[in-house]
Amino acid sequence: MSDEPKPASPEPGEADAGRPRSKAKPAANKAPAKGRQADPRLIGLGVAAFAGLVIGLLLGALLLGGDDDEGDVVAASAGGSEIVSPADLTAEAQSLGRPVYWAGPQDGSEIEFERTKEGNTSVRYIPEGEDAGGAAADYLTIVTYPYPKAYEALQEQAASGDVISRDLPDGGFMISQPDQPTNAYLAYKDEDYQVEVYDPRPGQALKLVTDGSVVKAE
Repeated sequence: MSDEPKPASPEPGEADAGRPRSKAKPAANKAPAKGRQADPRLIGLGVAAFAGLVIGLLLGALLLGGDDDEGDVVAASAGGSEIVSPADLTAEAQSLGRPVYWAGPQDGSEIEFERTKEGNTSVRYIPEGEDAGGAAADYLTIVTYPYPKAYEALQEQAASGDVISRDLPDGGFMISQPDQPTNAYLAYKDEDYQVEVYDPRPGQALKLVTDGSVVKAE
């Protein structure tokens, strides 16, 4: 395994493709949408407001399932997204009986947690003192999506286009697009979940994934 992430070799005709079966280029860098199930085979992000209003594309393709209204959001409490402690986040993951990924405590930030009826969970790091439910694109956000064989799908994508890819410890695999430096995606062999990491600072999402900062809350 190389110490540095290397771009995967594209197949003929797929060098600038945002997904294996389409010539469409990926969408512009955006924070992840939470209200629908993601397809990890398709790269590029949609435009989303984290209050539950989905208004665009996710991962360069149509999102699967659910409606686009605010009723899609089923948060940890009746008030919508909420600020939680690390212990609270672990308890939420345990109560859900499924992985919830985060990047550990971040200096100067509070943890905003939200989940949807589709089974997606969002962990967003907002400045201390800020209310939950603000603008999505401003802060580090990690969304975990249920998806069968997500690991294999990400490997397929890595083999089909010009993406950065790398094996991760404990059976993990990650990809990121050079032209979308705010986003990275990972999955593990023994889990039917895709994890999407967004950070508005270019290259930071990739760094967090490759240095092992993105882990399960447990």
